[in-house]
Amino acid sequence: MQNKLLRVADGVVLWLSILLFGFLTAASMLSTAYFTPDSSYGERPEYRWDVIPLNLLFLAAVVGILYILYKKQIFKKISTKMLTAIAVLFVIGMSVFWIQVSHTYPEADQKAVSWVSYLMTQNNFLFFEHGKYMQIYPNQLGLTAILEVLYRLTGGENWKAFMYLTALANGVVVYLLYRITDRLYHDQNADCLVLLASMGCIQIILYSTFLYGMMLGLAFALEAFYALLLFLDHGKWRYAVSAGILIGISILVKNNYSIFLVALVILLLYDAVKKSVSTIKKEQMEQTAHRQPMLKTEESKLGTDQKENEKSGMGKAGKSFVAILIILGMTVILSKSLTAFYEHRSGIPIESGMPKSLWVAMGMQEGERAEGWYNGFNFDTYVNSDCDPVVSDAMAREAITESLQHFQKDPVYAARFYLRKTLSQWNEPTYEALWVNQFHNGDFSTIVQSIYEGKLYRVLSEYMNLFQLLVFVAVFAGLLIGRKGEKRWQLTELFLPMVILGGFFFHTIWEAKSQYIFPYFVCMLPGAAAGLSGVLGKWSPGNMGK
Repeated sequence: MQNKLLRVADGVVLWLSILLFGFLTAASMLSTAYFTPDSSYGERPEYRWDVIPLNLLFLAAVVGILYILYKKQIFKKISTKMLTAIAVLFVIGMSVFWIQVSHTYPEADQKAVSWVSYLMTQNNFLFFEHGKYMQIYPNQLGLTAILEVLYRLTGGENWKAFMYLTALANGVVVYLLYRITDRLYHDQNADCLVLLASMGCIQIILYSTFLYGMMLGLAFALEAFYALLLFLDHGKWRYAVSAGILIGISILVKNNYSIFLVALVILLLYDAVKKSVSTIKKEQMEQTAHRQPMLKTEESKLGTDQKENEKSGMGKAGKSFVAILIILGMTVILSKSLTAFYEHRSGIPIESGMPKSLWVAMGMQEGERAEGWYNGFNFDTYVNSDCDPVVSDAMAREAITESLQHFQKDPVYAARFYLRKTLSQWNEPTYEALWVNQFHNGDFSTIVQSIYEGKLYRVLSEYMNLFQLLVFVAVFAGLLIGRKGEKRWQLTELFLPMVILGGFFFHTIWEAKSQYIFPYFVCMLPGAAAGLSGVLGKWSPGNMGK
């Protein structure tokens, strides 16, 4: 029964991932959601059909080059330590360079968060009052706390300090992608490929100027997953505690990383069942090896033996259950402690903020941007209700009901709505990496100006489009190859696809924005590296026809 449960868990995540990446591959091959410099600033995605022969030629060229390198065993000869150092330093260095030359400054939500943080350094808690920013968006408390610390250390509203912190976080993300890839797949080819892919993912560099904690939160989330891998391998409690602290900080920085927390808990539940099964099997095999043919009088003892085996299995599995409590406990403690700290400092209780139903309702509506994108409904409804969560929640539920009725009456409209909502997020290859740099001033070089609104804008957009296609195809191929291999995929190896699935379902329901999808795209790189390595291995002379 427990073995079947494990196989079902593996199969569900695997097949859903295959379906998702099959869809994304087809969508990316056929079309692209994109921004022009003008439509980008208004966040109005446009759509076009792709040139399929060009896409196929690009894929063939990349795979052909990689195959030559693979055949010559270049990846085996490369020092992964050296390549890791190069990749990390390259991404950090280019991020810092972009911060210096882009002259980007925070606006909109970024500006609000930055200004609130600066006022906090002056012990001014104006925005903690009812109806003000921190009461509407209490989820920003973790980010403002980090900014306050930085501003106190560096003096004034020094938002560039956070950009440099983000540049450092970018390097940490690259390093963790390598370590996770190495630990999951034990494949030096994949190790080298994920490092090359990380350097090729220029969206990471462009996001270094974004004052919103996306890459910083991702660094903590990936470190939490890596700590959990160490716990699963070694069983040491310090790794479980570390995972809890890290994922707790990640969620404080960016609430969306709660999806990582859910995936961590699922993985621990899976591990508990797996260890229970393996322990029972091992002890039964040992008993069978040393036992003489059982006499009829001994048959009555079998039930007792099985119960003892189950207890032993549960003893080992129990560590995973305790780890779940530790991780959830640390997350809650960090959140409650930070809230209590700022309530004490400000003397103002921090309210629950906008009901989540407002974002869900908005995600089912059209607007001037795109289907399910921000249209002001959540903010306007909440403010017009005098920031009353009960009243605004009722209004949100009414809007949800109206949308559902509309979808039910016109299924074709509903299908088109969610198709365009999905494509506008997952098939927009820049993930708004250029959009986040829209607010800039100063003297720019010709190259930087071209990146903002000239030929290089189009060149970078097209490059990111082809890079996105390569990643989608590689992950899809890797999932299929793994399924056909001698060893089936297990949930530990499917952890990042599980996170991506969680992100897909969440943002199908929630407010849409291609920017929100970028962390999941970064999480695809290990699977893409493993997939490319698997394809190259299948094509090697010794494996042809297998």
